Amino acid sequence: MKSRYTLPGQWPLAPTPEQLRGTLVIIWGIGKHGGGLAAAQHCRHYGAQVILLDRDQPSPVLIDEIRQQGYRTIQGDLSNSEVTLADWVVVSPAISLQTLKSQPPIAASFTSAEGLFACAHRGKRIAVTGTKGKSTTSHILGTLLNWPVAGNSNQPLLDFLHENDVTQDVVCELSSFQLRYLSCQRFTCDHAVLTTLDSDHLDWHENLAEYHQAKLQLLQWAQSVVIGPTVTPSQYNDVSTSLRVVPNYEKDIQHIISNASFSLIGTHNQDNLKLALRIALDLGMTPTSLAQRVSSISPLEHRLEPVRSIAHVSFINDSIATNPLACQAALSALKGPIELIMGGSDKGADFNALFQSIKNHQKRLRIHLIGELAPQLSHLCSQYQINASRYISLESAVMAAYESALQHTVPSYVLLSPACASFGDFEDFAERGRCFSHIARTIGN
Repeated sequence: MKSRYTLPGQWPLAPTPEQLRGTLVIIWGIGKHGGGLAAAQHCRHYGAQVILLDRDQPSPVLIDEIRQQGYRTIQGDLSNSEVTLADWVVVSPAISLQTLKSQPPIAASFTSAEGLFACAHRGKRIAVTGTKGKSTTSHILGTLLNWPVAGNSNQPLLDFLHENDVTQDVVCELSSFQLRYLSCQRFTCDHAVLTTLDSDHLDWHENLAEYHQAKLQLLQWAQSVVIGPTVTPSQYNDVSTSLRVVPNYEKDIQHIISNASFSLIGTHNQDNLKLALRIALDLGMTPTSLAQRVSSISPLEHRLEPVRSIAHVSFINDSIATNPLACQAALSALKGPIELIMGGSDKGADFNALFQSIKNHQKRLRIHLIGELAPQLSHLCSQYQINASRYISLESAVMAAYESALQHTVPSYVLLSPACASFGDFEDFAERGRCFSHIARTIGN
């Protein structure tokens, strides 16, 4: 009998460790960061036979690891004949809903790596999501609480699980993809943080409403929630009428900020800090101890990361900014002339609000465009009367931006904040950021 479980909301609960024993599990999508391998290790550890399925050839690093661990791999999608023998298919977050819906019906049941984690982990969990700010807020929480951070841009959750006791408390950073594939699992957590809620990943989700629902369902799964200041009640009131919202702790937070040195740039990072502090205070930590830990928080790589300065020109790596909202936050954080490098691959984003804001507020800004979307973005810049030029490579854009920044007589910035995904020219945002930083460090050497 072919499976009727075609979309995440219709999937069965993920198998417990005990239920994996003796089953055949297909890991569909190995993932650029090895999340598929973490799922494979988990299933095999609990007695399942595992086969890796991917459309593309894995990276050389992953190929070596696959060989070392002795996994068998097959290519293609769910139409591969070997899938008919499987009991479970673990779907990678990289597999979009559109791709999932295009597959033939199969007898196996679907689940996700995050669902497997939820069934096996027994510690406290704080889950963080949002269109922007989830990585930094997770990082801040991990530092304040001295908890490990896993998920999304960090170590895969199942890797964390196998390196720690199953009762270890953890901060979980969750993307909309991961949350969508948790729709049937009810990923319970002690606290949930929703940092922001805007538009993103419309190349993966069916529409904006479905993207928002993927994020908002996390609030229903938490005992207590903290919601970012830019998220309006109208956006989340329909989710639940019984949310316990963590108090603002305004007096304590003001005391902490007044007695701490916080090195992250931008008012949006001040907002991220306040969200994390509310949870830490709710968990019983004292303002004095938190002030000490705030001072130890360092910037994350690729997130408004200062790379170097030459004379009055500072190079800032914000490659994590893969949507217009994140780019706007970066622009708002910097005071002075900005040479902005943006562009990349298309995620279905709307850039009009970003360019209107630039036109209204960023008078000393020039845009240097790269990637697949450069022609369309150049046309939009013309419509909004914003200075912009197109370049064939990141290196040529960085060099042109630097030469332009030298013309200013006041402190200025060469900012990589692309507002787009990186695919096509780079493996991911991290490779793009490393490339930018390398170019910046070689100038003048």
